[in-house]
Amino acid sequence: MPFLAGFLLFAVAQTRDTVSSALRYVHDATPEVRAGRASSDMKIDGRLDELAWAGATPVTTFTQLDPQPGQPATERTEVRVLIGSDALYIGARLFDSAPRSIKRVLARRDDAVISDYFQVFIDSYHDHLTAARFRITPGGAIQDALVDNQSGSDDVSWDPVWEYAARVDSLGWTVELRIPLSQLRYNSQVDARWGIQFERYILHKGEDDFFAFTPKREHAGVNRYGHLTGLGRVPAARRLEVVPYGVTRAEYTHQPAGDPFRSGHDYFGNGGADLKYGVTSDLTLDATVNPDFGQVEVDSAVVNLSAFETFFPEKRPFFVEGGGLFQFGNVRAHNLFSFSQFFFSRRIGRMPERTVAGDSVAYTDPPTQTAIRSAAKLTGHTRGGWSVGMLDAVTATEETRWQDTLGRDHLTTVEPRTNYFVGRVRKDLDAGNSTVGAIVTAVNRRLSDSVLASMEHAQAYVTGIDFTHGWSNRSWSLDGAVVVSHVAGTDSSIALTQRSSARYYQRPDARTRTYDPSRTSLDGLAWQVERPGLPDRGGPAGALDAVRLPGQPPSRSGAQLVSHPVREPRLEFRRGSRVRGLRAPQQLQLRELLERRATPRLCGDGVGRPAHARWAARCVSAL
Repeated sequence: MPFLAGFLLFAVAQTRDTVSSALRYVHDATPEVRAGRASSDMKIDGRLDELAWAGATPVTTFTQLDPQPGQPATERTEVRVLIGSDALYIGARLFDSAPRSIKRVLARRDDAVISDYFQVFIDSYHDHLTAARFRITPGGAIQDALVDNQSGSDDVSWDPVWEYAARVDSLGWTVELRIPLSQLRYNSQVDARWGIQFERYILHKGEDDFFAFTPKREHAGVNRYGHLTGLGRVPAARRLEVVPYGVTRAEYTHQPAGDPFRSGHDYFGNGGADLKYGVTSDLTLDATVNPDFGQVEVDSAVVNLSAFETFFPEKRPFFVEGGGLFQFGNVRAHNLFSFSQFFFSRRIGRMPERTVAGDSVAYTDPPTQTAIRSAAKLTGHTRGGWSVGMLDAVTATEETRWQDTLGRDHLTTVEPRTNYFVGRVRKDLDAGNSTVGAIVTAVNRRLSDSVLASMEHAQAYVTGIDFTHGWSNRSWSLDGAVVVSHVAGTDSSIALTQRSSARYYQRPDARTRTYDPSRTSLDGLAWQVERPGLPDRGGPAGALDAVRLPGQPPSRSGAQLVSHPVREPRLEFRRGSRVRGLRAPQQLQLRELLERRATPRLCGDGVGRPAHARWAARCVSAL
């Protein structure tokens, strides 16, 4: 009861602050740019000399975020937007009183560079949750990414097809972009209205200018973008693309003498097809048969000295496009907790788990990866505010050919036939200020081989529900998620799961978990509730209540980075922290309540590092 009273006192104080804050910003009053009509002679060369540019109304009002927040930009910037039948055009004239100070940097795509730059953010769904980002420097280095307002992260693995040009002259520099509508996801409307943001960075001044300015003391993001109007009826994105492929590969290597599988001059062939179909203007179906990812960038070399797996980012186009729809449990707090990743697409088509080796093995010809026989994905965002994502993939049975020391040939299964499924829905409410969603993942393996059955789970399932709720223009929010998981297999495979570095059930100091080698299934529960806020407003910067991580793996299609299951409730209050709206006696009362509840006697013995005013708990439940 004392803690509940303290929490209610805290909530009332923040509500008072919320009421005053809500009056500062009106979204309908955000700045607006109106698109003109593109002509048929558009050429992307950075010159901006087509007549259509002269006929478009420019936006010229930019505001500094740094170094003088809220002050007008020191250099003039003019940005114009044009809409064509199949593309969006953006042209910018960036004046600079010291053009010789403009730094031209050329770099690989998506590399971070120290340079002047101009970038555009487009919220084509106008859901205030997601956006596409396009950045260019005076030297022509580009970066593109998908922006997620929930997690605050940018996915730079997204590589759309777009045209760009930049030129430096005596007045400063210019930018010209052509973004095909086929690369954007949007709903077809009679008079479309999108969210848009422009940003200019001037390196030699350290100045960061924005079109739609948000003070540092307020929550910035997709929900604070300006508006792009004058688009008219944007053509529906219904389309059909079928791309068959054939590939040949030659390997010239040094092979041991007598190798029956490789001669050192080996040739391979493969083929398949990709399909993309716009089911409606809101939903897109992607399908692939025997996909080829040979053109995907190779992962960086990593030396892993830890007990945990190395997780590389997804770069395969089939899984990258629309991948943000499958994110689950994202919260807007920065704290000591991290919810598990319940769908990790890099597990689909992974390297086989089993290897063939031993004194009796003379030569082997192992597969380097598991072939994806077929996969299909349906993604989109409806006009009713529903985000939908469904993916199903089937990987083949992989076998290793090998020859023993007596010259006899063998064939051993090293990876079973597997079906992966994930389904995700999310409903946007109150113009994206609130969301509620659900996820289901399933992995089913055909384990006919006894050795593989002792290594792998036969089934793995996860079901979860998450929500976010923001108010006071998202200066405050309440986010949460709850998940249940189930894995099943042989007693040997479940014993491996219990002994893995993510659990360590066998450790001698385990108090809440018991290692049971006879179990054939495990069930888990994870949940978290967090109320992040802005630290400089005197509110909590982290979790209000974060209870996370099942004692078992969420799914073999997910990722979990936990050393061991613990019950570790924790209450933290940084010395000197103040909650805005509370008088000194109330501050002291709240601090005493928090510190009294922060003792290990509550239900564990965890000790946390100091942070902003926060009540947080972490518990593990095995059902």
